[in-house]
Amino acid sequence: MRHRRRNRVTSQHSGGKDEYPDDEKGTRWAAELQNEYGKIVFVLWEVAGKHLTAFYKGPTPEGIWVKGRTPQELRQGVSARLGELRLAAFPMQNHPVINEILPGLSRRHG
Repeated sequence: MRHRRRNRVTSQHSGGKDEYPDDEKGTRWAAELQNEYGKIVFVLWEVAGKHLTAFYKGPTPEGIWVKGRTPQELRQGVSARLGELRLAAFPMQNHPVINEILPGLSRRHG
């Protein structure tokens, strides 16, 4: 038998009780975030999971998505993931700051 693991959000305004955003609020959050991110990610509210999901629209070898229960959590996740993508695409071994911090990097990798 499989059990679903549930992540819970504790609201500061609920007196410590676990609280899920309702679908109307979640849909509104998704629309606001979609407007904020525009063409970078596609944001939706997942009714079954009671969370926001952002799918990266850019070219990648595999699908990239981030989930969050609140707009703040989703923004943090998207920011971190996009930062990882930028770092992966940047030729780090040729950057002068990286060579200054990690001088052996350029010799080992080219």
